[in-house]
Amino acid sequence: MDSRSSGKPLEQAALTKHVGRAVLDRLQPLLTQIRAIGGLWEKTRGIFYMMSRAYLHFHEDAAGQAAATSTGCPRTIPIAHARRSPGSQCSLAPLAPGRSVRPTREDAMTNWDGRGLVSSDWLAAHLNDVDLRIFDVTVHLRPSTPGPYTVESGRADYAAAHIPGAGFLDIGANLSDPDSRLGFTMPSALDLASALGAAGIGPGSRVVAYTTTTPMWATRLWWMLRACGFDEVAVLDGGLAKWTAEGRPVGAGEHRYPPAALTLTARPDAWADKAAVLAAIDDGAVCTINALSPSMHSGEAAANYGRKGHIKGSRNVPYAALLNADGTYRDDKALRELFDAVGALQRPRVICYCGGGISATMDALALTRLGHPNVAVYDGSMSEWTRDPDLPMETGA
Repeated sequence: MDSRSSGKPLEQAALTKHVGRAVLDRLQPLLTQIRAIGGLWEKTRGIFYMMSRAYLHFHEDAAGQAAATSTGCPRTIPIAHARRSPGSQCSLAPLAPGRSVRPTREDAMTNWDGRGLVSSDWLAAHLNDVDLRIFDVTVHLRPSTPGPYTVESGRADYAAAHIPGAGFLDIGANLSDPDSRLGFTMPSALDLASALGAAGIGPGSRVVAYTTTTPMWATRLWWMLRACGFDEVAVLDGGLAKWTAEGRPVGAGEHRYPPAALTLTARPDAWADKAAVLAAIDDGAVCTINALSPSMHSGEAAANYGRKGHIKGSRNVPYAALLNADGTYRDDKALRELFDAVGALQRPRVICYCGGGISATMDALALTRLGHPNVAVYDGSMSEWTRDPDLPMETGA
């Protein structure tokens, strides 16, 4: 064999190694830039996501109006909510007499509309979205003496059956201020961001919360996030009960999302403290609403938070009255009647309270759905108010 031929593979290997090292040296600055860009993308993808959604909605509306104008359609609605009329020259069917151009509950619940709720149909269709973070946030309040209850985590419920891919968040143990003398107190925005980031919520995430029982724990997480500037959060309407009643799949065991870096900024107006509630008693511009049951509000219930009755001047919209028999929220018309009856929609500001700032968030969600621009939750609620004998209370309806 020719000696030159036998040495050729070695020469080629040496040359390849040399060229490869040179290429890597040239690429190193580019790789550094790519890593930097990746970091920036992680921080800003939430902004890009919101911009892209706004862009799409704008063009859907513009396209719908242009189509209607060009074909002489007498009424225009965005394409996303349009009904097609077979045989009609207009691509968008005219609305029936008396029908509002505002999206109906059925329209809104099939979309992520930013009004606090998503349907089981929506969640089933988006279950595998990479930006979606689903959490069971169940807490049980067990009746006790002297009462009114003892707290039990819902983690066992979650481990037994949960929506596929969902994680679990323990509001009492991990999402409450450990230094507060009151249960379930809102933690600092920094501490909340740390806990939720560890659970997998990042700046580009969309969060859906649900429970196995009352939705108040899901609305609590919804309000906590909104109170810290994170609006991409919704409550699963009807919770796990409706999901399973429809024959949808469930999983078991534990699931965790990869941790993410999350930054939150507090919105102080989302909360009212004791002083603000006291001042609201004589302020005609503020409607204070008690979300507890009518018997708790009147003082007729056997259990109480230390004193019977309700904060002086407050009105009662019980959280249970907001729901249908299947645990879903009632439609906007029914909700509006409830809050109109107590004058809430006519006041510039509404403060919601309950026993500990939990069920009050159900009323806050309903008011948000109705478009009220200035709603706050009294975080301490009756658990704090009743401890001070100088703070005024009333009994009766």
